Amino acid sequence: QNTDERGLQLSLDTNPELVKRYGDPWWVTENGVHSAWDGKSTHPVGSGWIATTTIRIGDEPIGIFSNDAAITHAALNPTQQESIVIYCSLLGNILRRKRAEGTLERERNLLRTLIDHLPESIFIKNRESRFLLNNAVSMSLMGVERQEATIGKSDFDFFPPEIAQPWYEDEQRVIQSGEPILDVVEEHPWRGDDRRWVVFSLIPLRDASGEATGLIGMTRDITESNQAEEALRHSKEIATDFQEKLRELHEVGLELSGTQTIDELYRKAIELSIRKLGFERLGIFRFEGDYLVGAYGTDEAGQLRDERHLKWFMAEGTRELKLIRDGTHARLYEGVELKGAGGVVGTGWDALAVLWNGSEGIGLLATDNYFTHQPPAPYMGM
Repeated sequence: QNTDERGLQLSLDTNPELVKRYGDPWWVTENGVHSAWDGKSTHPVGSGWIATTTIRIGDEPIGIFSNDAAITHAALNPTQQESIVIYCSLLGNILRRKRAEGTLERERNLLRTLIDHLPESIFIKNRESRFLLNNAVSMSLMGVERQEATIGKSDFDFFPPEIAQPWYEDEQRVIQSGEPILDVVEEHPWRGDDRRWVVFSLIPLRDASGEATGLIGMTRDITESNQAEEALRHSKEIATDFQEKLRELHEVGLELSGTQTIDELYRKAIELSIRKLGFERLGIFRFEGDYLVGAYGTDEAGQLRDERHLKWFMAEGTRELKLIRDGTHARLYEGVELKGAGGVVGTGWDALAVLWNGSEGIGLLATDNYFTHQPPAPYMGM
């Protein structure tokens, strides 16, 4: 019968043969002790040969496959063992793919959290100008709350044709020509009689062969912060800043996708968020049961700090626990105590954003205004 042996642990200290033979594809222990697992402990049930096969991901051994003849008492079949070696090789490849998929999903979640905290409307479209991704501002402008509501749709599904058609023509010109549209400040018609001043850029996305497969767009509404004349007068300076941020966001995504380990991903995310995206003080934490466990962050001098030794219990009623239970993506807190490694270091605002893996909260981003003491940007009033 199949048994659940996930609670079974073998100590390498008491099994030196495992350490000694870990580099071999497989090996046989003659006259070994056959053991059975009852869910709590192992107990001997006989003796005989025991075959052990190493499971690897590339050159890295990650486990073993053990088989014996405790039931049939049959002789060892070398041909069968070679088949098990092939099976373990396939199993290692599957585990490697699963590990890569898990890393990619964490990178997507982290990048998603970052772009959702930018004030610009950011979107990615395919060659047919249909949405593949929208950040929170972009979805808000279209009047939807969930990404699923935009995937595969176009501007024609959300705006009248007289508004959507010029946008479609601009996007198709970028995709067909491969030439970006950058730093454009213009008045956009909007819903009803509303008209808005915006600055926008459209940049083609290319595959490995250099062919344009879609585009990434960034738009910022500058109506409220500037009068039309002021927006035009300062358009070059504003547009340059937007263009640089778009490029930096693209670079952040590329650099994060090249990380090899989860620790490197967390460390790189902190470095790039401060250096390229303008965050002041930032920390990343993981959820482990009822505990909040540190990863990397910045200290009171603005330097990168290894915080993997930090661990806090999330007691009932804490902000972090409430965010998870409410299913909230992010929240701003004003007039709060700002804390560092030594305790309270000042007062100001801080913001918390949950890292979601589907419906599961897996971590937390925290930032504050300890250095500049500037008020929060309007888009942070979540």
